[in-house]
Amino acid sequence: MSGFSKTNTMNKQRLTILILAILGAVGTFLPWISTPFGSVNGTEGDGYITLVLYGVVLVFSVLGKTKAPLKGGLLIGAVIIALVASAVGLYDIMNAKKLLGSMKFVGIGLYVVAVAGIMLAILSFVIKDKKEEA
Repeated sequence: MSGFSKTNTMNKQRLTILILAILGAVGTFLPWISTPFGSVNGTEGDGYITLVLYGVVLVFSVLGKTKAPLKGGLLIGAVIIALVASAVGLYDIMNAKKLLGSMKFVGIGLYVVAVAGIMLAILSFVIKDKKEEA
């Protein structure tokens, strides 16, 4: 007998928000700028901003009844905060491309931070449980 039942699972939308918030937070610790001589992680710059922002989104995703979708102010707040985190990543990507020479390039962490916020904003409105669709 399995320890998990369908009634104990988190709402798909909330789970998606949770996973993308974790992914965005993890992007903070990945390389943001890389050179042949090493790399710079997000924690050496704006990464603490994105880490806190994605941390708040993560908390929002587990507040209240986790079997129900995130709605109202918590949903809008999570989406806005994720988009702000994404904007920080996009700003740093654009800035890095302008300021860096050919010896340096934008690392995977910045792309993860930027894409996680955009995907969270889109998928939080698209993903629904089967009972919500009816």
